[in-house]
Amino acid sequence: MIAQGHGAMTDARDGPVVVGGMPPPVTGMTSVNAFVVEALRQRGVQPAVINIIGGGFRRQWRYRLGRIGRVLGGVLRLSTLTPGTRRTVYVAVSGGFGQFYELAFAAVARARGFPLVMHHHNFTYLLRPMRLTRMLFAVAGSDAHHVVQSDGMAERMRSLYGVRRTLAVSNAALIRDDGEGARPRRGLHTIGYISNISFAKGIIDFLDLMQAAQREGMPVRGLLAGPFEDEATERAVRERLRGLAHVDYLGPLYGGQKAKFFGDIDLLVFPTRYPNETEGIVNLEAMRAGVPVIAYGRGCIPEFVDDACGMVVPPEDAGFAERALARIREWRADERRHEEVSRGAMRRFEQVRARSQVRWEALMDLLLPSAATDRPQLTEHPRPGENPRRDGSPRAKGHDTQSGEEQC
Repeated sequence: MIAQGHGAMTDARDGPVVVGGMPPPVTGMTSVNAFVVEALRQRGVQPAVINIIGGGFRRQWRYRLGRIGRVLGGVLRLSTLTPGTRRTVYVAVSGGFGQFYELAFAAVARARGFPLVMHHHNFTYLLRPMRLTRMLFAVAGSDAHHVVQSDGMAERMRSLYGVRRTLAVSNAALIRDDGEGARPRRGLHTIGYISNISFAKGIIDFLDLMQAAQREGMPVRGLLAGPFEDEATERAVRERLRGLAHVDYLGPLYGGQKAKFFGDIDLLVFPTRYPNETEGIVNLEAMRAGVPVIAYGRGCIPEFVDDACGMVVPPEDAGFAERALARIREWRADERRHEEVSRGAMRRFEQVRARSQVRWEALMDLLLPSAATDRPQLTEHPRPGENPRRDGSPRAKGHDTQSGEEQC
């Protein structure tokens, strides 16, 4: 999916700056950041990378102090970089107090006159306006571009914060699709759960679902994969697993092992309660393989998961296991319907991915403005009640907001 390089590698002293966490740990945000870096390198540009986190999920004081040190060092580095023809600053935006760090980078970038691209990986501040997020947007300025995962996220951001320049790029664009392992399912025998395992990511709901299936004698097995967020989560899960004869914990899976996991399951459940949730990239990976998804409707998940490719349970519904089990009974009783939904998942992924690949190229043009060619420009959205220009005429500047398409 990543385009091949074009000519000699541009030195990092003149290339874009990528600010954000890099793996490890492997999360949706760190994976996207690493993907952006690799995509730039494949295009012949060596970005300057400012990694502001250090491995692991632990939130101990040593971790926090280490991150503060990384941020201070990164801000100093950014402030001393010389302007260049490709010196765009890309900042991965988190949620909560983490935005204090991103605010510092945005302030330095704007003070130095560097074009700014903010990539948002968090839905919390789109549920309601937050003061810190308002400050971040104000410091970034009206010329900053804001990248989100869906048209719905873009619309919420414009409505809550009055930003003009948004670009909706689903993480489906990041998933390589060579067709390997993708096949329609007919017959529901194996239920999968894969995530950074935590209570917020719905691990207890998955275990409740498998316990309910075992209680009624349903001949299904469960596959559980991913790293544990902390020791307390691991102890609680392993204790529950002792009473679940047909659930296997596979550990963290990457690369070919992860692809095999999706090839082995007939349904993915993603009962996330995580307030920051946007898409849940594992949902898209499952759909690529032809695996239907049953998920809580957090973030922008309802924009691409529905009855044609799975099922969305309203976030306020506490009975995820009961709702999911009822749908599993239906699909087990009607294998043809399960196959239809499986094919629907494959089609939906292709639709989302095709649209997002075009938008991904628009993102690359933002990061490499001197490399932009003849791609259609994106129109800018004015603030409500405001003309885009003082003379009232339409405005088309750079690669600005894209929205309004139906999100599948």
